[in-house]
Amino acid sequence: MSYTFQILFSGLCAFVPDTDIDTTPPSHVDVLLVDTDHGDKKYLKFPHDDDDHFALLKYDLGDTTGGVSTVNIDRDSKAFWTLQDEQLTIEVRKRLPKGGTQVSPPRPFTLGNLSALPRMDKIFPLAKDLHAGALGVKPDRIKARFRLDQGTFHQDTIGGYQGQDITVQFVPPPPGGAAVTQTLAIKVALTLDLDDDEEIVIHSQAFRPGFLTTDPDVRSVVLNPNPGDAVEVKVMNLCCSYYMEKIKFPPEVPRQDTDFEFFYLLARDFLTFVNHAQFPIPVPIAYQSPPPPPSPPPPSGGGDTARCNMVLFNY
Repeated sequence: MSYTFQILFSGLCAFVPDTDIDTTPPSHVDVLLVDTDHGDKKYLKFPHDDDDHFALLKYDLGDTTGGVSTVNIDRDSKAFWTLQDEQLTIEVRKRLPKGGTQVSPPRPFTLGNLSALPRMDKIFPLAKDLHAGALGVKPDRIKARFRLDQGTFHQDTIGGYQGQDITVQFVPPPPGGAAVTQTLAIKVALTLDLDDDEEIVIHSQAFRPGFLTTDPDVRSVVLNPNPGDAVEVKVMNLCCSYYMEKIKFPPEVPRQDTDFEFFYLLARDFLTFVNHAQFPIPVPIAYQSPPPPPSPPPPSGGGDTARCNMVLFNY
């Protein structure tokens, strides 16, 4: 038997393959969770004084028992990591019949459908190269980095409103180019099929000068579900309101995503091209729009209407 392990990414996440995906399949993708508190946000064109985004990793406590614990854990019990200055990786291990574990051979890493994941090299080519503060051993423009190097990486959910996908246009267009028009993936996933005798370990190591991938973990979790169960982990970089998942908000009328500006902080030449009148951001141009029912104002960010979006840096 087997089970499915999936990581769902949402919010301000930038995905960075190690190759030009148009010509060469990547061996891994790094997920960068943007630091919305970075001092250079003062150069952005829209006000972001109240944009409190929190980078979190979330999993079910019931997925840590493997069916062998005598503790009765409610399946609605969750664990949260607040992510800050850390590198995350996954490891697949096989449980041995006589006890102990051994590392399983890595699965291939493949790309699935990513057609709704916007690409910086198309939206604003001047920003396609990454800042050293986004990728180095001591990055200062991201809160965390997640290395994905096995499984299938693919889009999961398209932003929608009233049962119809939202089409956006990135405006203004880049210098000398045309504006990109597309639907938007608001959730992207890594999916792995595992044997019932395998478990997933998520490792976290602290960024530091001289950081090495062999550094000891600052924390880790072993996900070992009951037989036949699926395992889902969520990695989010959203406005705080959308972490209250039990509260049902009305559908948010689509509007421009000013938070997309934060991705330009990751660009190598950000301070060179910052004098442009405005960076391209996604603005809804087509969606099903009957008058919404009277309701309190919805919170900003997240949801299903293409806010707090993601981007792919292909370079």
